[in-house]
Amino acid sequence: MGFDFTIAVQPELTSIDKELQYIKSALLYADRIILISPMAYMYTQLCTGGAAFDEKRIVKLLKFILPICQEQDPETYRDGMDVIEQLSKFLYSKQYKAFPMRQKIGFQNEIKRFMQKIDETFLELMGKSQIAELNQLLGSGKLILQKFEHNLADVDGCASEYFKYLMKSVKTSMPLFDEVSNDLMRAAVQSKIISLSESEKRKITHAGVSDNLLQRLPSFDVASVDEIMDIRKELNYALVRFRSKVIAYSENIQSLPWDDDFEFECSTLYNREIAPAVLEIDELTKENSFMKNLFGKVAADGEFLKLTGGLIIGVAAAGVIPSFTQAVSADTAMLAAGGAWATTKIAATFKEYQERKQKISKKDLYFYYKAGKLLE
Repeated sequence: MGFDFTIAVQPELTSIDKELQYIKSALLYADRIILISPMAYMYTQLCTGGAAFDEKRIVKLLKFILPICQEQDPETYRDGMDVIEQLSKFLYSKQYKAFPMRQKIGFQNEIKRFMQKIDETFLELMGKSQIAELNQLLGSGKLILQKFEHNLADVDGCASEYFKYLMKSVKTSMPLFDEVSNDLMRAAVQSKIISLSESEKRKITHAGVSDNLLQRLPSFDVASVDEIMDIRKELNYALVRFRSKVIAYSENIQSLPWDDDFEFECSTLYNREIAPAVLEIDELTKENSFMKNLFGKVAADGEFLKLTGGLIIGVAAAGVIPSFTQAVSADTAMLAAGGAWATTKIAATFKEYQERKQKISKKDLYFYYKAGKLLE
């Protein structure tokens, strides 16, 4: 199984923002993500995405779309169902098969224009950037979309499938649920429809804790999928230690994500363990400044100061000098004056800086700390 996450999100008919928010959190942490979202799946079924043309697909699309608008626009629904019935009969008729090629091509072009209009409508509803990010993730193989046999208009059928996939995710992955899905799981557990083993409870808590912590990172809400993927790639070496620490933390959480105390326990964990550890790494990083430490060693050495004293006076006496020229002249003269001393001192300081930096990067929460800095 590895670190595979399953995300389950209640559909919102005009947005996949919630799905993307959960995906970004899991993307920073998990190896692979399965998304249970009737809305996201419906989008992939309705949008052509440059797929090969099929006349009969228009019937499938209309059957999928029209029931959704029945309540808000009954007249459009009735008219549309009439069109579907007539179109179905026509496409499967001998008359259509016998159509002259020129007329058939004209008919197909009309259908293509209609399907393109569907694409444009969904793009406008859900947002170009959101759709682009979803398609990018699906194309990368990082995200797998759960298929649904029933559409959103078939409430009972779709809800039944949704619940079935929730049950399956507990057994096969680390499940990460939104509020509605958590409520559904809580009801299922309380009514004994499902019984969770201790290992399944640990997986659920682990996924919930990791999501809770990552959602607290600075500027996480506005980060793009591209940024998250870049950060994950850059910090992949530090992820193993962070995962180990999150597992240890989650074992101390007594509540499940749908319990009332879960958010409080996560906040307590963050303030007691995470925030102080991140602050310590930040302080160590600031102290491990190569230039600051080098300057301190240079200033503490009397011989080197004697050698460069004339240079400093000369620069001061020269009046206004362009900063770049001044810096280059100073660095060159100081190295020349110090000779082997300066070279040795710089090399030793840099080696010390690198060793300290390596120690800092091996801290359990370095991944978390650095990810926050990159997001800032």
